[in-house]
Amino acid sequence: MGTFSVRVINRSGSPISGAKVTVHYGLWSGWDEGFTNSNGWISFSNNKGNLVTGEFYVNSKSFGEHRTNDGDSYSFTL
Repeated sequence: MGTFSVRVINRSGSPISGAKVTVHYGLWSGWDEGFTNSNGWISFSNNKGNLVTGEFYVNSKSFGEHRTNDGDSYSFTL
């Protein structure tokens, strides 16, 4: 089991704190969610296993499906 991280920034490249990030792993696998810290980051435990696909949402806006590889980081702009 590992972790992956998500960073949320604004169009100027500044971090957004308190953004709600949700990762849906599919109908049978559920989801994880939380809020970004003051630097715009949130980490998730990859308890669904390595190479699992999840659909990423930030403040309810979909940012598509991504593989949740251990150690990876993803950045989304609002």
